[in-house]
Amino acid sequence: MLNRLRFGPRLHYLLAHLPHMLLGVALVLVFSRLVDAEEFGQYAKGFAYINIAGALLYGWLQISLLRLAEGKENNAGPRFGTILLAIILPIAPCFLLAALFDWFDLIAYPLAAASAAVAYGSSICLSQYARGINNARLYGLLGATRLLVVFVSAYVLTQYIPNAASLLYALAAGGVAATLMGVIFITLTSSKNLPPTAVAPRHETKSVSLNDLFRYGAPASLSLVTVMLLIHGDRFIIGLLMSDAETAYYSAQADLARQMIYPIIAALSISLVPQALKKNREQGIEIARKFVDKESTVTLNLILPILIMLLVFGNDIMKIILPTGYVDSTTNIAALVAVGAFLTGCRLVRFDPLFHLDFKPSRIGFSALAGLLCWIVGIMPLITFYGTTGAACAGILSAMGALIYAYSTTVFNGITNPVLAKTTAIFCLLLIVPTLIAQQVMTAIGGTTIVSLSLTIFILYTFVLILFRWTTSREKQ
Repeated sequence: MLNRLRFGPRLHYLLAHLPHMLLGVALVLVFSRLVDAEEFGQYAKGFAYINIAGALLYGWLQISLLRLAEGKENNAGPRFGTILLAIILPIAPCFLLAALFDWFDLIAYPLAAASAAVAYGSSICLSQYARGINNARLYGLLGATRLLVVFVSAYVLTQYIPNAASLLYALAAGGVAATLMGVIFITLTSSKNLPPTAVAPRHETKSVSLNDLFRYGAPASLSLVTVMLLIHGDRFIIGLLMSDAETAYYSAQADLARQMIYPIIAALSISLVPQALKKNREQGIEIARKFVDKESTVTLNLILPILIMLLVFGNDIMKIILPTGYVDSTTNIAALVAVGAFLTGCRLVRFDPLFHLDFKPSRIGFSALAGLLCWIVGIMPLITFYGTTGAACAGILSAMGALIYAYSTTVFNGITNPVLAKTTAIFCLLLIVPTLIAQQVMTAIGGTTIVSLSLTIFILYTFVLILFRWTTSREKQ
């Protein structure tokens, strides 16, 4: 298991992805302490708008740059002017959409939210460009720049005006800094990407056009928009039906729990699809499917200790890392959100690669739409009757809907691929026992602490590695 992490592209992109993952966690941990709960609730709704608008207006460009940054067939990658135009075009619609959200009283600071959505979305586009040209260093540098500038700006701005608008403008500043760095890189390297004149004169060299980018990215972005609605849409409903403070309490716990599960799964599996496609070309589709099954199992097994910790110690962890008053002992938002994130991760690594192998990426979008339909049906009544707990349960319902659709689609097409491998199910059951014992011991000696929780997660990961070595040796025999 460790050898798979130690070498190859997975480790490179995992390290480069760290600033991007840390941003999501750090935004909650830092921002919740810079403003009061009411303002953090307003920020949570603004941040939800940033993600939804970014997926809707910039998602197509993010996806197409990931795939077409180095060109397609005989065409070179998109020119700098094409990328710049694609970034500029959504600016006006983004501000108009923010005004519409403000008119429905969904966000409180439309100008700040729209500015952040444009800057943040643009920086994500260039981060995807870095991945598209297989430049892990640039990808990591853009993420680190955004992370640093966001928190420096947030600290300075909230010293003068401690409200949600300052936090949103800090996100805009980080996005602008990362975008400018990406623009400088593209400007300096674009000439190197053009073929020599002796091979192909400049006027004869075709590059990926704006139309090519949109035609490729627009259909695939449907899944991204759906996911953003599922992850962030409940903030608006909680704000309307409950209060901004409740939005803050829910958003802080939900964001932290999800960041501990789903982004790590995504980072560990970032090279899964390219490697599976390579296996398909070189060794055939059956070998590629077995590769997906094996690698996805390793990825999910690696995340199990974190999932179990959130299931058993979710409230205790949140009370330690969040400001006083954010966590209600009678509910366990973190555990419920963690389950939903894990189920979403199962679909990401167990089924989405199979759809890519069968050249049916549209099924990824359809599975996401199935989850969205379940969410739409359940979100309002669940929040009405069960409050923020209902919002977390709606996330589980949507993840199950998408997962069931993906599984049934593969079965219908004659592909046998269980939702969880046997080893994952066995590992999960075996890990629960020592974790529950640890909980009882901590309760007996006076409660949970950072040290005791750290020791527990260390023991769980050691246990996972031992189990993995044992199952591997059994397979070889």
